[in-house]
Amino acid sequence: MRRKIIQIGDFTKSITLPKGWVTKLNIQKGDEVILEEEGNKLVISPTSISPLKKKASLDLSKKYEYNIRLTKTMYRCGYDEVAVQFDDADMINKIQNVLSEQLVGFEIIDQEEKRCVVKDIVGESESDINTILRRLFLLTLSMGKESYDAISSNDLKRLNEIQAMERMNNKLCNLCERILNKKGYEKEPIKMLFIHALTKELEQIADNYRDLCKYLLTREKVKVSEDILKTYKEANELFNEAYKLFYNIDYAFLSKHKNKKWILKKKAYDLLSKKKGDDQIILHHIIILILKTIHLDESII
Repeated sequence: MRRKIIQIGDFTKSITLPKGWVTKLNIQKGDEVILEEEGNKLVISPTSISPLKKKASLDLSKKYEYNIRLTKTMYRCGYDEVAVQFDDADMINKIQNVLSEQLVGFEIIDQEEKRCVVKDIVGESESDINTILRRLFLLTLSMGKESYDAISSNDLKRLNEIQAMERMNNKLCNLCERILNKKGYEKEPIKMLFIHALTKELEQIADNYRDLCKYLLTREKVKVSEDILKTYKEANELFNEAYKLFYNIDYAFLSKHKNKKWILKKKAYDLLSKKKGDDQIILHHIIILILKTIHLDESII
């Protein structure tokens, strides 16, 4: 973006601020801005940010199978208030279910027969993306550890607990996406796309843990063999290493981690070719975890 210098009097020079930037940050006449010199750059930033609230309308009248997900899309995109139209009387219950299970801070503030207004009543001012991201990582790691402990002790009923953990994972992922879309990644703006990708990978890893647990809960008499259990434990350890590398990059450790993931991937595929039935399905989920961890590394390093 280019701006021409405007001469005012004998000594003063000025530029105009971009309209889109001014509107987005709700900067008004008389507001102060901060000027900072960075080498040959001059960085302009507001003293406080009070962006305009984003509002939208959403029509859920048409009975598409996945149209309720549009509520989540509006949340992730950073809208603060959404007016929702619908024809199905049961739609309000579906909306309420999405809000309670997946969207932090979104509540119904106005309701009529075929319309409701959903609004963010919390805001993100107190939400630190780095704190939420660490919670998301640790929660997903816990899903792996808890599921392994339950399977190895043959206490499959404990796998029901993973369902609640996966729902919390969804909430944190949605909140991360919302903050990134509204504020960016202020710590290191250049890494914002990588943090988006990281969040998505963590959501999919949690989905894979959930799906493995769901399957095992339908197979009450299944007995997981020792070699598969060992591979599952190693896959969880690989994921834990990726977490450690994200927060503390160590290139000697990274080299060992890189070798380990390819060896483990080959080991899992070799096992898959020898197994049948339940063992194959369990290994399928373990391989997904390994592959997702490999993808995760691309977002981390």
